[in-house]
Amino acid sequence: MVHLSDLDDSSDIVKAVNTAFTLLLSIIIFVMQPGFAFLEAGSVRAKNTTNILLKNLVTTVIGALMYWATGYAFGYGSNSNPFIGSNKFFLINTDASEFPNFFYNYVFAVTSASILSGAVAERTRLVAYFSFTSLSTGFVYPVITHWAWSENGWLANLGFVDFSGSAVVHITGGSAALVGAILVGPRIGRFKNGRVFPLPGHSVVLVTLGYFLLWFGFFAFNAASEGGIAGIDYNPENVGRAVVNTALSAAGGTFTALMILKIGFMKTNLKIMGKNVRAWTPFGGYWSMCGAINGGITGMVAICAGCFAVEPWAGFVIGTVAGAVYCFWSHFFILANIDDPLNCGAVHLGGGLWGIMAVIIFAHPDRISDIPDGGILYSGSGDAFILFGVQCIGAAVIFAWSFTITGALFFIYRLLGILRVSEAQEEDGLDFKNGEPAYPIDPALLHISSDTGSVDDMSANT
Repeated sequence: MVHLSDLDDSSDIVKAVNTAFTLLLSIIIFVMQPGFAFLEAGSVRAKNTTNILLKNLVTTVIGALMYWATGYAFGYGSNSNPFIGSNKFFLINTDASEFPNFFYNYVFAVTSASILSGAVAERTRLVAYFSFTSLSTGFVYPVITHWAWSENGWLANLGFVDFSGSAVVHITGGSAALVGAILVGPRIGRFKNGRVFPLPGHSVVLVTLGYFLLWFGFFAFNAASEGGIAGIDYNPENVGRAVVNTALSAAGGTFTALMILKIGFMKTNLKIMGKNVRAWTPFGGYWSMCGAINGGITGMVAICAGCFAVEPWAGFVIGTVAGAVYCFWSHFFILANIDDPLNCGAVHLGGGLWGIMAVIIFAHPDRISDIPDGGILYSGSGDAFILFGVQCIGAAVIFAWSFTITGALFFIYRLLGILRVSEAQEEDGLDFKNGEPAYPIDPALLHISSDTGSVDDMSANT
């Protein structure tokens, strides 16, 4: 019996199978866009729902146009150097056999760009976000993919390992989210006089639906990175391993965050030896659905880099640690007075940094060519530590590239006064300025002028 893995890659059946594999999984990855839309819509207040949905819609539109115009060329142009590609703009002179690869990379690009929208939600002008999306999908992200995933990329030639994008996709997006949240500033009422005030979203139901759609998409996201399942150049075992590790890492991250946030710590008055003592005590938290969801997404982010290279037990451990990583970074950003409504920095930057290191710690022998004896946990070899250093360099450079360029764009917009909406618009809600609120108000609940029919007053909490 002839197996697909034994056939030559040039055979028609192998090409057909691999093309179908790439296209089908890429289409499933696209389902992550409604996943982001639901997650973000539920995480903001009702008065900003349409605004955040519009951001997600336009991300896919601008992303398609910009990745077609310049993104694919900068990332995978055949005339290239270690830094950037330089042909195939607008897919001109690009063979149709590359179109599945273009589509696959496009859905990755818009996934990375979508990360920022939640971090700057409820107070950012649309023009600023649309400009970022154009820059991200047309230049920032494609250049990083060229470094790490193209044949000529300088990180790829150093041996940098990032199977599905813990760094390439998620550190890139998480870095942009961090600098965006810093420069836009916190929402009105989030921090005051050293205290933190919650501004919860309006629908845990939508958040949960978005999470399951993202989890569904992540299975394809990680499996598709093998590139195919037929022919001698592809290993179907990597596909199965990627899917299993994605499930276990997500489960580990979800459970860990759920338990940490339930245990919690709170200040309370205790009477010790007849004296009232102010002390921290455990079990001050609650069962947090949104916190558990963010822990699960962090687990999926962390496993991206090494989902093909680690055993299932290691996938679970990586996810378990990722849940704690999320809780740490989320709390740190709050202490730093950084307002990130969806915890995008904690989830994607924190999870990406952990994942890009974890792959070298837990890599099983014979899965990564540069460390045939396995990662640090298996061999402790010098080659493993050298590759760990390469991972750190790659993560640092990717962070600096995305943080600096996004920061420069937002800083210019801030100087021009076009980065953030007015206080009145933020208080009223961005949906009402645009005229298409997701939850229209019954006019009978408003004060209507009898002479002009205009609205005299509108609740800021609508």
